[in-house]
Amino acid sequence: MNRKNRIAGLVVLTLFFGLSVGIRAERYDKLWQKAEKLLQEGRPKSAGEVLEDIRSQAVGAGDRGQELAAFLAASGCRQTLTPDSLFPDIILLRRRVEGAKDVAERAV
Repeated sequence: MNRKNRIAGLVVLTLFFGLSVGIRAERYDKLWQKAEKLLQEGRPKSAGEVLEDIRSQAVGAGDRGQELAAFLAASGCRQTLTPDSLFPDIILLRRRVEGAKDVAERAV
């Protein structure tokens, strides 16, 4: 139960982050709500799939904020299923920072 709470907290934090910087677009709202509902139902694998859909849509739209938020939330889902998945995600985040041209993106 503690792990579920951490994942739910990560998703909520990610959602608030998106709201606070004005990044969230309405077209993602239904998918975010679906992912949150799946997490509340204890279905992290299904939630992770929805979050990956959000991420891929954000990549296609060039929405870096949504992409990062979905990546972080999906990372939490992966860690629930496979605790050692954190290390590959850290490597991906480091690569993202190295390739980032925007100062704000490097800071995140």
